Amino acid sequence: MPDELEHAAMVDGCTRGQAFRKIIIPLAAPGMFTTALITFIAAWNEFLIALSMTNKPEMQTAPVAISTFSGASQFETPFGSQMAAGVLVTVPS
Repeated sequence: MPDELEHAAMVDGCTRGQAFRKIIIPLAAPGMFTTALITFIAAWNEFLIALSMTNKPEMQTAPVAISTFSGASQFETPFGSQMAAGVLVTVPS
C-alpha cells in the first residue's frame, strides 16, 4: 500500500490508527482473502494427492496420518487429538 494513502487520511483528520483501520485494512482485505483462499486450495489439493497416491501407512504424509485418527466410537471425531498432533507436526524440531 502506498504511504500517500495514509498521509492523505491523516491530512483529512484521521489519526494513524484510524487511517490504518478505515483506509488500509479495507483496501488490503480483498488481496488477503484471495491469498488465503488460494493457499487453502493448494493445501487441500496437496492433501488429496497424498491421500490418493499413498497406499502404505508408513509412506503417508503427516496430514493424511492425522486425518485417519479415530475416536472411541464410529461417530466420534477426536478433534483434540487431531489438533494436538497438528501442533506437534508444525513445531520445528
